[in-house]
This record gives sequence, structure tokens and C-alpha cells, in this order.
Amino acid sequence: MSVGDVAAAVHESGHAAAVHQSSLVPQRSWISLLGVPGLVLLQVLAYSSQSLLITASKSEATGVYAYDTSLAVLIAEVFKLLAVLVAESRTQKLQSSTTWKHFFSDPLSLAIPAVLYAVHNNLVFAAHVYLPAPTYQLLHKMKIIITGIVYRVLLQRRLLVIQWIALLQLGIGLAVTALSASCPSSFHPAGISQCWLTWLKGATVMVSLSVCSALAGVHIELLRASRSKSHEEPQAPSQVQICSYGVLASAIGVALTAREEGRPLLHGYTPAVWAVVLANSFLGVLVSIVFKHGSNQVKLVGANLTVLVTAAASSQLFSFQPPASWWLGYSLVACSLCLYYGEEHILYSTDSIWLPFTKRSYFLRQKSEDLELELGYPKLV
Repeated sequence: MSVGDVAAAVHESGHAAAVHQSSLVPQRSWISLLGVPGLVLLQVLAYSSQSLLITASKSEATGVYAYDTSLAVLIAEVFKLLAVLVAESRTQKLQSSTTWKHFFSDPLSLAIPAVLYAVHNNLVFAAHVYLPAPTYQLLHKMKIIITGIVYRVLLQRRLLVIQWIALLQLGIGLAVTALSASCPSSFHPAGISQCWLTWLKGATVMVSLSVCSALAGVHIELLRASRSKSHEEPQAPSQVQICSYGVLASAIGVALTAREEGRPLLHGYTPAVWAVVLANSFLGVLVSIVFKHGSNQVKLVGANLTVLVTAAASSQLFSFQPPASWWLGYSLVACSLCLYYGEEHILYSTDSIWLPFTKRSYFLRQKSEDLELELGYPKLV
């Protein structure tokens, strides 16, 4: 297994939106029509649109939300459930008696990841209160660190040494983003302290939502394994089951949210807010397509482009001006992702293979031991 294969297995398993492979994911024929550029575009669209729309839905005066974000999470889960029901009914998956047998037989097992995902989705809104959209996208890569550690400890899923080095560099890059906190132009100590405190609050929220995502992924992996051993249902819980319990968990969150007496339930739900709801509804579907059918290179390019696209759009929409420290942090994160997702034949090759004036083109068409020796191509086990 290559470095990229290990990375993809860990990252995909820990991703909250891509844990399940349902009928919502199109067949391979549709994916071939999209091609690599289409898959990259889907990934960039899924992540960037969420951050940009959530940021746009905040009040310009106060910087917080004038609407009930927990209700937005609930509505998004309802839309997602309806989409799953339509998709799985078309493929006749709802006819499976085994699926419905387990639907109510073990509610606690399915409720745990549903609650974790509900908390995760609410924390996404909380993170955008403290962080601008591009910084959120950078710190979103924290999920890779948390997921790698949680899967190594709880599931004994091994990582390569170079991946641990990549995770360390990734953490350093994320820490550097603290230097890019949006401080006022006057370097008053009180103002700078407030900027650092705001970044720290946002980073804490990002750690929390990353832990929720990783633990939910671990729980579903364990549930899949237990059902495989019992020979009752060898596959993971269906999308219908997870989404149904997600709706229930989100509804409990709405019921527990304090709100002003007499305030309409949909108060503040402007077109921008409904766009946020739709973006959150289809985020999981779009990402699941990328993570199921996209190569490691697609995920790598998409992850790096997402940050750039979000930063470019934020500079025009929200006057985001990233300082040099932000670009330094981004550079460290981008390089660490290359190490984490990179394929062995690329990471361990020499520059002679990739320089344009060498025999690279011939080498890629027809490899031979003589060329491998001449160009320093590594012999990997």
C-alpha cells in the first residue's frame, strides 16, 4: 500500500460526509464524464461554497447570526434525508428487510454517530463566528491530524513515518495562521491580545468538531465490524438510518436552544440563509463522490485549491487581506498535504525524472532497470 493509499483510507474513513457509500453517489460512467477537472471542481465547490455562504449570512453589524443556526442544521438534515429516500427508493434499497430490522433494534449504536455529527454541524457555524472563511478552510485540515491520531489509537490503523512528519508539519502550518489574525492596524497590545483570543476560540472549536468527526467515523467502523462478525448485516448502516437519527438529534438540539419569546421560528431566514441550508444539505453528497471516485492527486489538488479559491473570493466579498504569515501557514500546510497524500513513486523519485530536459517522457512510457539506475528511480517494497 502506498503512502497515498494509507492517507486516503484514514482521511476518507474519518470524514463525516464521506463515511457512507450510498446510492447518492453516481455510477462510474458519470464520473468518467466529469474527469479529473470535474472532480476537483466538485471538491472546491463543496467546501468553498459552505464557508463563503455561512460568512455571508452573518450580520455585518454584529458579526454573529441573526437566525437560529440549530434550526438551519435541522432543515439541512431533513433535506438530506428526503434526497436519500428518493435515491434509495429508486434503487429499491428500501425493500431490504434487514435494513429496517436494524433500524430500531439498536438505536443507541446509531444515535451516537448521529449526535456527534449534529454537534459537528453546529460547531461549523460557531467556528465561522471567530474565523474568516479562508482561515477556517486552513484550520479545517486539522481533521487530518485528529483523524490520524484517533484511528491509530482506537483502530490500530498504522501510519507511515513520513505521514507522521507530514502531520507535524501540518500542525506547525496551522499554528502559523495564528500570526495572521485580523488585528487592527494600530498595534495596541489590548487589540492584539483580543485578536489572538479570537483565533484561539476558533481553533478550539475546530479541534472540537474534528474530534466529533473522527469519533463518529470510528464508531461506524466498529459498528460495521460487529455486524460483519454477527453475519446479520455485513455493510455499514444505510444512509437512511444515519440521516433519520441525524434529524432526530438535530431536532433535540433545536428544542434545547434558547430563543426569545414570541420570536418566529424562521426569523432572519433570508435567501442567503436558505442558500446555506442547501449547501450544507448537498455538501456530503458532493464530497462522497470525490472521495469515492477521486484519486489521491484529485484530493490533494482540490484541498489546496479550496483554500486559494476561498481566499480569492473572500478578498472580493469580505475585504479579506491575508498577510505574509497567512501565506506562510498555507505553504506549510500545502507541502504537508503533498507528503501525506503523495504516491511513493513521486515522493521517493529523484529530480532527474521530473526535470523537462531529461528522459522523463521516455521513462514514463517504457520503464527499464537501466533507466531506473540512471535516473535514480527508487526500488520500493
